Amino acid sequence: MSIGVCITTRHRPDTLEQCLEHLGKSTQRPVSIVVSDDSSKPEMREATIAVVAKFPAATLVQGPRKGVCANRNNAFAHLGPVDYVAFLDDDALVSPTYFEVAQARYDAMSPERRERTILTGTRVDAFKPRIETMCRLDFACNFTASETPEVAGASYAVYPRTFFERHPWDERIYFGLEDAELSLRAMKAGYEIVFVRDMVLSDVGQGKSTLLENPGRVSEYAFNGEAARLYVGVKRYKDIEANYAKLALFVPLFFAQTTWSLAKRRSLHRMPELVRLSNVTSLLRGN
Repeated sequence: MSIGVCITTRHRPDTLEQCLEHLGKSTQRPVSIVVSDDSSKPEMREATIAVVAKFPAATLVQGPRKGVCANRNNAFAHLGPVDYVAFLDDDALVSPTYFEVAQARYDAMSPERRERTILTGTRVDAFKPRIETMCRLDFACNFTASETPEVAGASYAVYPRTFFERHPWDERIYFGLEDAELSLRAMKAGYEIVFVRDMVLSDVGQGKSTLLENPGRVSEYAFNGEAARLYVGVKRYKDIEANYAKLALFVPLFFAQTTWSLAKRRSLHRMPELVRLSNVTSLLRGN
């Protein structure tokens, strides 16, 4: 079984170096590593080039600068022939046995089941005393704990390569909930999401987003997340589940919640911007 890794990065050469160092300590190393760099600042691009040059097993490609989903698709397009693929953010540190554990779980399956199974692991937040495990989307499209996994974490999952040949990341999502949206499509297509507790990954990038912040008002991280929630909610109920009664309930609920949230942060004037950023009109037009 061969595993390839796609790493997306933007303006974070230091955390990227940690990510690559941990991959180098894996008991089962990936056969292919592609780093797609979305950096726009020349000094950040040069720093990233210098970091990747330290790791001969990694290949650096220029990102499309259209958001994390487009960047992941770009990395995948440059990946060599592998059986399985993992998508890591540049702040994701895999444990030494991460891929060894994944292979053992796949090896225990029949060939048919392997091709229809996505493994999701354990994400340890390096800055908080908690472990994120199984989750799902609630009705309002917020993450909530679940007894069975319904979301394969974008940066702590392993997928059959063939899945992405038919189901790429949705590039209308700039950032946020993209793993939940992908998981909804995967389950609709008949894929199973299996939780593997011993696939452990540490996240060292919390609080270090490269999105610009506006102190005292809504953060750009949260703003992009809300835009994604609108898009994913409409796509979920309109196209994936095709439940128009739920769609009719979700839309006013979303705007009620978001109006209150933006108003508290003196950012209500940004609601039209949020709707534009969400790309939800492309769904309503059927594009």
